[in-house]
Amino acid sequence: MESAWLRFHDRLTQYGLAWLWRRLRFEWFTPATQAGRAWLGARLRFRDVCRRIARPAATGDGALHAFYDLQVSPVTFDVLWFVAGAELRRRALGLDRIDVAIVPGTHGGLRAEDPAYENVVDAAERRRRVDQVLIPAFALCPSVAGARVLADRGEARPLRRAARHVYPALYDPALPVSHEPREALAAARRGEFVRCLRAPDAARAWIADWAAREAGGRRLVTVTLRQYGYRAGRNSDVPEWGRFARGLDPALYAVCVVPDTAESGNPPPEELRGCLYLPQASRDVGVRMALYDAAFANLGVNCGPLLLPLFAERAIRCVMFKMLPADAAPDYVAHMRALGFPENVQPPILRAGQKWVWEPDTYSVIAREFQALVAEAETGRA
Repeated sequence: MESAWLRFHDRLTQYGLAWLWRRLRFEWFTPATQAGRAWLGARLRFRDVCRRIARPAATGDGALHAFYDLQVSPVTFDVLWFVAGAELRRRALGLDRIDVAIVPGTHGGLRAEDPAYENVVDAAERRRRVDQVLIPAFALCPSVAGARVLADRGEARPLRRAARHVYPALYDPALPVSHEPREALAAARRGEFVRCLRAPDAARAWIADWAAREAGGRRLVTVTLRQYGYRAGRNSDVPEWGRFARGLDPALYAVCVVPDTAESGNPPPEELRGCLYLPQASRDVGVRMALYDAAFANLGVNCGPLLLPLFAERAIRCVMFKMLPADAAPDYVAHMRALGFPENVQPPILRAGQKWVWEPDTYSVIAREFQALVAEAETGRA
């Protein structure tokens, strides 16, 4: 408790009352505490009861209307948890399709972020990622009929009133609620099939041609790099990945490096030169999905893009390392636990050939896990 108060004091001292106001608003709409989540649930249920009393039930149109509200949701690959949650609800209701509305936030069309994050990924860049990440991510789910960005928050109100089936279940533009990984995790524990993503046919064909030309029949092994200015302790240890890549038999394996999107215009790191290099996959979500689908194995540190194999319809081998970096702050560890990811525990959404490694991405750890994956693949277990 003392450390929590010290962290609170440090943040308040560093960022001032503006940070406190943002943090209180975030807790109100997207609570991280158990008490906050219980209070939010009670408010949403009360609002839902009032809506039903005030208006007759809306007519159904065979669609689940999913509202991805940028007032409370990030512009990152975390959207894939939302896609999975919406697809689970569509299946449960027996509906034909999902219609997605991306609702602008009040902070320049987005939500207010931690100042440290804002300094690395500014609002203009996050708005670009709505088109580069969010909309292409929704397009990977065959049940999604379309995803569009609303002109303003006011446009969401009549859509919500007219919709009979919505996701999140108690969504209202006046009291937006964010999605959580807990929904997909709980469904996986119940034995439900939570995977729902498929690479576009055009991207699959492009990758097939590229792999035939560049890999020449060798096993394709992707290395996805995190090279980010925010929480840099989570970044890839590039020299260790270079050592791993050089240690593989080049007659059997073709290593393909996928850079961080922010680095896609730059040449590959010196330690990984000589590997295949595919910056197109870091700029095109469909191409990235097709690449991961075509690869023998996909490796990297804890990063958003490597959620794609977890939600793929087809089984895709994937190992993520450094799930908690050595310098992880206590609040980040607590955040992971709150999301449903306790340390050293494999989440139920993983299937054969997929693993979360909580150790650092050193050569010895990477090589050990890769050898184990190869052994599983060769015995038909992955």
